[in-house]
Amino acid sequence: MAQEINTSENKKLNWVNVLIAVATFGVVQAHVNGYAYGRPAEFYWAFSSLIECGYYWTVPCFFMLSGYLLMDYRKRYDTKVFFEKRLLRVVVPYVFWTCFFLIYYRRYDFSYAILNNRLFFEYWFFLPLIMNYISIIFLSLLPEKLYYFKWLALWAFISSCLIPFLSDNDIIWFSGFLQATIASGYSIYVVLGYLLAKLSLSLKQRLAIYALGLCGFSFLYFGTHIVSTEYNHLNEMFKGFLNFPAVLWACAAFVWFRYQDWSFILKSKAVQFCIKIMVECSLGIYLFHPFAIKMIWGYVLHDDINSTASRLITPFFIVIIICCLMKLFAKILPEKLHYVFGYKKMQ
Repeated sequence: MAQEINTSENKKLNWVNVLIAVATFGVVQAHVNGYAYGRPAEFYWAFSSLIECGYYWTVPCFFMLSGYLLMDYRKRYDTKVFFEKRLLRVVVPYVFWTCFFLIYYRRYDFSYAILNNRLFFEYWFFLPLIMNYISIIFLSLLPEKLYYFKWLALWAFISSCLIPFLSDNDIIWFSGFLQATIASGYSIYVVLGYLLAKLSLSLKQRLAIYALGLCGFSFLYFGTHIVSTEYNHLNEMFKGFLNFPAVLWACAAFVWFRYQDWSFILKSKAVQFCIKIMVECSLGIYLFHPFAIKMIWGYVLHDDINSTASRLITPFFIVIIICCLMKLFAKILPEKLHYVFGYKKMQ
């Protein structure tokens, strides 16, 4: 995960830090919300689906932040340093904790689990994140990025998000060879994040993005509700982070966080402290929350995913417990080992 740079508590609170904090909690909330994949006819499903769709922007926004914060890395250090920083920050913790939990669960298919994400399904995020880092090395070489990225993002959205949706639903015929391979997959979020954070957007442009974002959310929630109810099982026609509703919803959320005035948060030291801790522990929370969810569901809630506690209260306990443990380990362990459990102290 990307982390904001050169941030100080004495400066105006950066929108990036607020986005990281809210998105980190949102990821935990969405993953606790297991009944979103249950029976569509039940009330529990409608409520759980609302929570999941409401936080659907969180993971894409982390990819977008990577594009914004890292695309111009060449102005700060060379590619060797960039690779070393990302390797230590993401690859090492992912590999280490995958191996650790495999041993805990008495599984020893290390290479298969690491390369194919066969431990926690939530760990899927790390593989495209690592690939995005590699993409950034090459995309960062482009001159006049804003100019080229505009057209690249447009074609990537059409060929990799919109046309596949139309093809999958037999609206048009589509050949996968027509995709914009240079920004296919989750790299589209890297390009979009850089664009939406660097461009100066007028009020009309922002309102248009918000309107498209609401359309994306409507497809995600209401569209899924309608088709799932009709077929009496979960239909994921509009789901998927590379589907056009998710891209529109994520772009709207990203722009909204960027253009909000967060100065009011400076009036509360408690809120500032919470955001600071969340940013420092964001990667660690992502690393450990799948295990925490399994433990709480298995030993506390006894697999009662229908309860209100499992959806609304549990995420707070998970985040608080992980943050407290990470701060404790940060004090005990040498600073050079902090990256292993995903902790990075803000400067």
